[in-house]
Amino acid sequence: MDFLSYNSFLKAKSYYTLRAYLYAATAIFILSVPLWAEITDNGFGLPFCLLMAAVFGYLSYSFFKKARGARDEDMSHAPPTDATAPQKIKFYTRFLYLSSVAFPLLTLIDILELNSLEPGVNKSVELWAPVAFLYNHYGYWPAVLSVPVLGLVVILGFVRKIRIVSGSLQK
Repeated sequence: MDFLSYNSFLKAKSYYTLRAYLYAATAIFILSVPLWAEITDNGFGLPFCLLMAAVFGYLSYSFFKKARGARDEDMSHAPPTDATAPQKIKFYTRFLYLSSVAFPLLTLIDILELNSLEPGVNKSVELWAPVAFLYNHYGYWPAVLSVPVLGLVVILGFVRKIRIVSGSLQK
């Protein structure tokens, strides 16, 4: 498997394999915590570490199974190549709904963070790097409006994809 070839990160098999390895590494890290961290007897400690390692181990196993069953031509974040038009519409509609919830929520978080920065309540806040860049160079309003504008572009892109697929369905 070639992880460095062009478009290899978009292929479903490579994507699932990478996620499986990351979950396995996380499980191994969690199992190593009792070796180097002090765990007291009065808390969850060791049972919690074992439970979390088992959860991440299961996730790793399930993604290795998905990688084994994935076809070479399938992409990770796109509908399958042999998907029907209604399946494609369902796929894009799901991401449209997710975007219509996520972008207003991210906008609200950015507004709250920037509003706490403006009156001097906080000396620094944590923001998404492009929003911080816009705030540092152009001010409050471009930083606040950047996330909803990006959300609008993404949502309109999904609406366009749904219309294209549904137009091919009607023909």
